[in-house]
Amino acid sequence: SSIVSLSSRHFSSAELARLTQGELPTDLVNIAYKFPPSAVSSAVEALSNLANHPDASTGSLQEKKLFNMAVKFYTYLLKNKNKTKNFSTMKKAFRHNVQRALSALGSICRYYECHDGFDNHNLDPNGFHVITDVNQLQFSGNVLSSACFALFREYLENDDEQTKCLALRAMNGVFISRPRVVLAAAQLGIISFVISEAAPPSVQIESLRCWRDILLAEEIRIESGAAKQKMQMQKDISLSKRISGDQDGDSCISGSVLTKHADRLYELTLSKDEKVRQMIIDLIGHLLRQGLINPMATVPHLLAVQGDVKSPATRSLALKLLITEGEKRPDMLRQRICAGLKQAYYFQKEVYPHDSSGVPRVTALLSRDEGHKVVT
Repeated sequence: SSIVSLSSRHFSSAELARLTQGELPTDLVNIAYKFPPSAVSSAVEALSNLANHPDASTGSLQEKKLFNMAVKFYTYLLKNKNKTKNFSTMKKAFRHNVQRALSALGSICRYYECHDGFDNHNLDPNGFHVITDVNQLQFSGNVLSSACFALFREYLENDDEQTKCLALRAMNGVFISRPRVVLAAAQLGIISFVISEAAPPSVQIESLRCWRDILLAEEIRIESGAAKQKMQMQKDISLSKRISGDQDGDSCISGSVLTKHADRLYELTLSKDEKVRQMIIDLIGHLLRQGLINPMATVPHLLAVQGDVKSPATRSLALKLLITEGEKRPDMLRQRICAGLKQAYYFQKEVYPHDSSGVPRVTALLSRDEGHKVVT
């Protein structure tokens, strides 16, 4: 599947016809239905790339198979969305089917390019509805994608943590293909919820992983020229905007939404869950590299994580980021040492409040008054 995905853009019309008229589309569909859920995404990506090929006609065989598969998985999720508020109580086979359906639909929303599906600049966050009549579903106009987003949102509200993570991962496919939906999700409170203290650690980890994937996908989209190509396809873009750069208006949306939650991201470095701390440092690294957060505000938190004695991987990653920032801005790094020590105190107090014997650590934050300023 991966080989087909990577090479499909280089197929000639004759090669495309030969492949799609054979058993390849059927085999990819069978992989999505029968193989483990981990293989579903690759099969869907390959089939979507064949359907998106420039020489593929509208209503091609591969597009029809992809759409029929989407309708089948959508119908299954629609039928079972109200079956229980906690899918962890259901049989293992049922949970695997839900996982497969969410994975497949999320991948279809991510990889299939709807050529007439440009979102309005003021996308209504309340305009997403679950379509109960599957005969109304279609790729055109992002009808299927919008219906899937609404359906994923209902599964995100399930009490089962694994289902929440799967729904969030599926929703991420919509975010990557349609960045303006990220704004709608932020207005609906989805973004703030999945990284909030109320969310389970597994959901926090999945949300951070999704944000990392969004940032990397957007970076690839810009560097490959896909963003510029999409901008040129839009009829309402003026000539001056076409000339001004290689990005469309969607290029900075995801990063801007995420930086609005920068304070909460810094708070997650104090999480008691080791995997959450490692994932947030990884995400911060990408934000720093892309220039989306302030290094002055970030360095103290990276210094504090050097005291994460039970997570060498997190310490190593934070140290790597500190070295990178130190090479670029050595003076700034020295200026933030005091703030780093202060943040290190809060880190130890929150993450490691007791020693190995269970005795509370005796720690203190000392200050002295030097007349014109207080030094901590």
